[in-house]
Amino acid sequence: MRTHDTAYARTLACWRALGLCAALVLPGAARAVGWSADLGVTYDNNVTLAENASDILSDTFVSTSIAKSFSQALGERSRLIYRPFAQAQAYDKYEDLSFVAAGMNVTYQYRPSGAVLAPTWGVFAKAWVEEYKSEFRDSNRYSFGASVRKAFTDRITFATVVSANQRDSDGVVWDTKDLSLLMNLDYELARRATLYATLDYRDGDIVSTAVPTLKIANALDEGQVTAIQPDDAFGGAADNRRAYRLNGHTLVGKLGLNFRLNETDSLDLSAWYANAGADGGINYDRTIVSVAYLTRF
Repeated sequence: MRTHDTAYARTLACWRALGLCAALVLPGAARAVGWSADLGVTYDNNVTLAENASDILSDTFVSTSIAKSFSQALGERSRLIYRPFAQAQAYDKYEDLSFVAAGMNVTYQYRPSGAVLAPTWGVFAKAWVEEYKSEFRDSNRYSFGASVRKAFTDRITFATVVSANQRDSDGVVWDTKDLSLLMNLDYELARRATLYATLDYRDGDIVSTAVPTLKIANALDEGQVTAIQPDDAFGGAADNRRAYRLNGHTLVGKLGLNFRLNETDSLDLSAWYANAGADGGINYDRTIVSVAYLTRF
């Protein structure tokens, strides 16, 4: 659990040190690659991540992000990429889910040759801070992992990412850890259109919000609920809605279409489906539909 006088203070000191290093190192050692930004609208049919129909709540949110990339060559075949970023989400009905975030992603990339079909290997570290309207969800997040990306033809590209993820929050329920295996396949349908499919398997902590049920009570008695507290984003104790943390697994499938408008701008349409199973036989399904405008400058 994040505390403002210990972990949070250390995080602020870490960000100041990172900013100082970036100010000293980046201007002389790395070149700016450019900016990227996006603006999107998303519909989520299960923002509570709940199992029972009476607990399932839906909402729509607007999201935006902006990032600046820097590239530092380490040799003919390797480089470092620094990517500071900021993002925000604003929810329509459940405003306490809205947040702003900022962080840094650092990636080491290695490519064994300049051949078109040569794979690109990567190792990355990412850290960011999220500030919510909800009192308990403010978080420090960390992600570490490795990736490989390879083109099989001039139209088909495959990528896979393995990562370990941690969230350190003001509310103990949202102190979570998980491992992720993500695979993505891009297929260029036409000169301006790319179809992509993503499969993401996550093993670790799952958080769900619901009114207490017999199944949840049994899971609590068996020690399968590892944390519990009122969820202020959905009425909290007054509405008898509790957030629960359980160990489980989640499988997320995503299908999307990216249509390039010109050399710098594109439209992205995507649909997600997630199925999660947690200890105690607690399960949920979730569907997300999103449309976004992406640009580089």
